[in-house]
Amino acid sequence: MNSFLQYIKENKLTRVSSMLETTLREKTLAVITEEKMRVAASLLNEDAPKALKTINSHAGYYRHLADVDPTPVGYTARHTDVPSPYASSPTDVVHKWNGKNVFHRETSHKHYQVFEVPKTSKIHQNENDASDEHISNLKKAGKL
Repeated sequence: MNSFLQYIKENKLTRVSSMLETTLREKTLAVITEEKMRVAASLLNEDAPKALKTINSHAGYYRHLADVDPTPVGYTARHTDVPSPYASSPTDVVHKWNGKNVFHRETSHKHYQVFEVPKTSKIHQNENDASDEHISNLKKAGKL
């Protein structure tokens, strides 16, 4: 009887360990697949803004703004690749930060991201030209 109980315990342990191994293998494959898809998307869409920094509070955002050059470089048409429930302006203000042209976007509540302006994006000196470009982009995409 003792050997029978031992057999059942061992069999259950091997089943549990094989289930854990399968789960870990599936999770690893999912992570690898997600990373490959992210890299492929970035290669296909080179003109999409690249996120440089994520800030998770209003205070952190204002501390970051203290590090940014206060004089704006210019304006760019709003990038529709960056979803934001709070973005209503057709333009983004471009600033210099760490030698790069960047814009800021609140992507969700108290969650700000700093994006590098893509090299293919034109930086306008006034906001009206940037908003005209945004409207023409929407017309080309058939969204307007």
